[in-house]
Amino acid sequence: MKIVLKYLTICLLFLIPFACNSKKERNHEEKEGYFSVSQFLDDQWKNREGIPYTLLKVTNFNGIIDSSFVGLDSITWKEIRKYFDAADISNPELVGKYHFSHYDEDVLNLAMFSYEAASEKLWVQKTDIGYDQTNNRIKMVYIETQKKNFVSLEKQKLLYIPDETIQIQTYQKTLISKAKDLKITYYFQ
Repeated sequence: MKIVLKYLTICLLFLIPFACNSKKERNHEEKEGYFSVSQFLDDQWKNREGIPYTLLKVTNFNGIIDSSFVGLDSITWKEIRKYFDAADISNPELVGKYHFSHYDEDVLNLAMFSYEAASEKLWVQKTDIGYDQTNNRIKMVYIETQKKNFVSLEKQKLLYIPDETIQIQTYQKTLISKAKDLKITYYFQ
């Protein structure tokens, strides 16, 4: 009996410092902010810069469809990035304003980090990050934004699937104007 107590005491003394450290790390992460889409896209560009990518760009504006091939250069990347950067929730001031959940998405075969806005007044309403649990590579970023008041409504849906698809959907409507529905999809070739 005394040997068991000594063993348990030694185990507890060994494990307590690690339990305390994990909690400190968690608080440290919260102070830094949530997942940074901007930083992720910085990394994506570093991996692609200088490599000749051709994208099929399909634009649908209020039902009128046009398509063209464009090169993925710094100008095109900046045009795409401006939507995602504006929807980045990594600012430490936003900590606590989103509900975080982590779950497995069986249909997509991904693990998901999901951030949902605690208030309808926040610009970014939802951010989903899908990653492969076997190699921890991000396979998908999906963001929904919304800004509404009594005069206007503005919504966005953003999707980035590395080396496959980039999609930007915007919808704007005011009391005095017709709806503007724009969907731009870039397909990696």
